[in-house]
Amino acid sequence: MKAKAKRNHITFWFLIGGIVLGCLYFSRALSNKTNSNESPSHEITEISPCLKDKRSSIYVVRKDIFEFDVSSNSWKKNEHELLAMQKSDVAIHNRKIYFYDFEDNAVKEAAIGFDISKPVLSNQPFSTSHFAVSKDGKKLAYFTYLDGNCAHSGIYVLDLESQKKSDVCKFGPSGVHSASIQSLSWNQSGDGLFFSRLGTVFYVGLVARETHAITEGYGVQSLSKDTIGYCRYVGNYTIFYTKDIQTGFEKKVLATDEPTQASAWGPNGDFIVAAVPVYPRRLLKPWLHVIQLHIWDIATQREYKLPKCDVFSGCILWESASQN
Repeated sequence: MKAKAKRNHITFWFLIGGIVLGCLYFSRALSNKTNSNESPSHEITEISPCLKDKRSSIYVVRKDIFEFDVSSNSWKKNEHELLAMQKSDVAIHNRKIYFYDFEDNAVKEAAIGFDISKPVLSNQPFSTSHFAVSKDGKKLAYFTYLDGNCAHSGIYVLDLESQKKSDVCKFGPSGVHSASIQSLSWNQSGDGLFFSRLGTVFYVGLVARETHAITEGYGVQSLSKDTIGYCRYVGNYTIFYTKDIQTGFEKKVLATDEPTQASAWGPNGDFIVAAVPVYPRRLLKPWLHVIQLHIWDIATQREYKLPKCDVFSGCILWESASQN
């Protein structure tokens, strides 16, 4: 009986081993198949006109910086070890990147393509994120926690020339872990900030420092002197709106049932880009995926798809060439 039980035990583990090896084989086959399909010539339908004229650049930032190269219809990867310890909340202006270094507890500035950085704000012991650079490149706005329990937080502005920082608004405990903001954007004149927090879009001026609720929404971005763009999630749909902050007129410009992860507006507000997750990368880990950026022309409602980018999530940044 003992010998039979031993044989059954060995047989059982042989079967388990065979199943595991089979899964590994099919996982590799699936990976090779999906990788072979990532050729730009197959994935791209047509380059959006807003990129074809090279007046703007699109980046996806995770631990590396991926920049879309129009000439080759592909993503160019800039390996950046400095970003290895941060999340994906960064800002890019004039090909300079601003991010929070967890190891040095400092906000740093680095040029894209180089691992040389300099601190612009030191002694920042708590997590700092949601960076936004003013249009003239002289001021950096950011969100930061004020204690280790993430109970108190605030939005600050740093003058990049004088290194002087000032608080714009502060938040107390809200009952929601971290009570973080979801987005941060300068107005066109550089004297105020738009931000979304807990599903509401706000505006705060740098002089009066009074916070005003504008509307419900996420991912707010200043598009012109009087217009902002943002989105709402309704069921399976992501709906994008613009709003005239002077008249209060709101306009729905796009609705998509694509499972968008992150989105951004084009520099002039004429286009919207969003990251959409696509196919599992591994059979044994079906929850891992890569993203594909979809671009919508608001005027024509036409949709463009860029080649897949080999990250499963990230921060999307769309910079106008006029800033370069």
